[in-house]
This record gives sequence, structure tokens and C-alpha cells, in this order.
Amino acid sequence: MTEKTYKISVDGGRSKEKMVEGTLEYLKEYFDCTLFGGNKLNPKIKRDPKNIKEFMTALQKSFNVIECKMHSQTFVDLL
Repeated sequence: MTEKTYKISVDGGRSKEKMVEGTLEYLKEYFDCTLFGGNKLNPKIKRDPKNIKEFMTALQKSFNVIECKMHSQTFVDLL
């Protein structure tokens, strides 16, 4: 059985829009630094989300707290 893959759009902040596609485990590894930073600044942000909904919430909250002083914010969408 193959794992489900997800496609995420990451738009704004320090970089242009990009697409990232992979399994939940791949996405957690890809965005590990962002999740780590968000968790360090706000321990309520989950560093190891169990499903895609928790992952998307944790990722968006991580971007929000990391970029709190920036004029442009990063937004993520599950496609």
C-alpha cells in the first residue's frame, strides 16, 4: 500500500510561491526547521503532527510566529 501524497503551496514571506509535494513524513522532514523554530517560540505548536490537518495548522502557526515582525507573511494551502 502506498502512502498518500499531498501538494502544498507556500506563498509569500522571504520567498516566491513554491509547490512542495510528498507524503506527510516527507513534508515534516522538508519543513523540519520551520516546525522546530515555531515550536521553540511557541511550545504549543506541534513539532510532530500526526495528520495533514495538524501539520498544516502547525506549519502556518510556525510561519506566523517566526515572521511576526516582517511586513509580508507566508501562507500555506493544501491543494
